[in-house]
Amino acid sequence: MLTTLFSEPIYVLLFVYLYLSCWIESAYKLNPASKILFYISIVAFIALIGLRWETGTDWNSYYLFFDSLTLDWSIIFGVMHFDLGYVIINAIVKFFTKDYTLFLIFNSIIAIIPLAVLIRKTSPFPNLSLFIFYTNYLFSQYMGSNRRMIAMSLVLWSVYYVAVHKQTKAIVTLIASFLFHRSSIFNACLFAINQRMYSAKRIVLLISVSVFIGILQIPMLIMNFIASHAGILGGPMMASIKEYSENGADHLVYGTGNAFLSISLALIKRLIFICIYLYVSKKIIIDKLTAFVFNVYIWSIVIYIAFIGSFFQMISTYWAFVEILLVARFYRYMKPQGKIAFLSFIGLFGLFQLNNALNIYPDLYIPYKTVFNK
Repeated sequence: MLTTLFSEPIYVLLFVYLYLSCWIESAYKLNPASKILFYISIVAFIALIGLRWETGTDWNSYYLFFDSLTLDWSIIFGVMHFDLGYVIINAIVKFFTKDYTLFLIFNSIIAIIPLAVLIRKTSPFPNLSLFIFYTNYLFSQYMGSNRRMIAMSLVLWSVYYVAVHKQTKAIVTLIASFLFHRSSIFNACLFAINQRMYSAKRIVLLISVSVFIGILQIPMLIMNFIASHAGILGGPMMASIKEYSENGADHLVYGTGNAFLSISLALIKRLIFICIYLYVSKKIIIDKLTAFVFNVYIWSIVIYIAFIGSFFQMISTYWAFVEILLVARFYRYMKPQGKIAFLSFIGLFGLFQLNNALNIYPDLYIPYKTVFNK
């Protein structure tokens, strides 16, 4: 069942290293050793993403774009296929070098470093946050998603800025994220989310409504209607969204052989987290930042269920990404026995989650090829 993961030693070694870092950090808090472990992990992530060769999703399209990019007026055509921010960083690197590996390293740095800074700033247990990131998001959202990984890191900063009422900075980071991935425009809805932590009753109501919407496939019906009545500009865009929605569940089938099972695993994890968060919140007073991040996480679940099987289900990942901070912020409130049980659970679940991420497109991740053995 875990044969995919164990067929690539470097992924297993990194998993073990990160998991042990969680236990060391939990036992000794933010001592110098846990800080060193954190920074080693960041370097490892940058190297893993930056030194790969023909590994990860969308390799050919990104490589061919960089390789064929010319620094003249024709660069404007690049914006038609990729986002402006991504075209600009390609042009900047191409101005100095034609080495695609140096571009990948630069690309991974501007995605990972901002994420690392925010984790250090907001996570009481940074190594735990990195473990959640590695097992849940690195392969599915960062390994090969050259544009999206930058956008996701920027959106996470936007969540933080909205939570601490720095609206101007939140707007700036959202605009920056849009320049790297157009789908991030939907994150403007962050400003409409309540700052006060949702009660259990409101959560049940929101999820119940989302289940109703998801079962009836209302989003797909709306998109079909818009696609059939859209104008010249809207038609192609809606057609693309519709096509993605109809084929977007393919990765779920690759992941477990069963789309229903994959979706069920994702929902089980989210619901378990919600129960833990609500239980902890009954015992202590939750700070404002944690409360807002929790609400964002709830909306990620609502969107995931309501838009299941459609293009917009992918959008929920932007907000689900906050769990790398949320888990650590609630973890600090747990009693010692609870922390042991939770780390044991998160380790086992993370193992299956990581294996599932690799199973989506195993040929793209295994074997892990580097620039040194291309």
